Amino acid sequence: MPRPKPLDFWIVSLLIVYGDGGFRECLEAKFAIDSESLNRKTQAHFAASLAKMKNPILLDLGTGTAAMIRRIIEADIVPSLVIYGVEVNRDLLETGRREVFELLKHKGFTVRGGDQVINASANKREVEVHLVTGDIFDGKLRGMLERIEFNGATTHAFMDMVPLDSMLHFLHRMLPKGGLFYST
Repeated sequence: MPRPKPLDFWIVSLLIVYGDGGFRECLEAKFAIDSESLNRKTQAHFAASLAKMKNPILLDLGTGTAAMIRRIIEADIVPSLVIYGVEVNRDLLETGRREVFELLKHKGFTVRGGDQVINASANKREVEVHLVTGDIFDGKLRGMLERIEFNGATTHAFMDMVPLDSMLHFLHRMLPKGGLFYST
């Protein structure tokens, strides 16, 4: 099948956005399109940098339906991983929780957990996913996150929707020197 031209992508995207489904359905429908459009070199560099870390703790901002979290889990980069996903929309986060839960089960993990925390283990591999409903600009939520020693942060289709200076300042405070930041 030939690769779509850029115009084809935009037509498909517009059909998804303006179709009968809601925003959650839109995000899930464009998951495959986004997967094909991500920069492979950047992904590989992120994966290689993450693989060098021992027990990384990541922060995913604007988690939505957990697309970035699912991509990281799917990549099998590190044996032990903790991810905190923050999303303001509870419905999107609930879809993300179900998708992460199903992905981990499909990959052979023993999965435990409830609404906010998913714990999974398989063959000396541990994954812990915290799904937090809240606004990243809320002081109480930021205070809670600032007590966690994150190694990296990820975003997907998020940085263009927030005040850039404020978000970069926050990430600079959150991440150690040499910390990873992967934003699509």
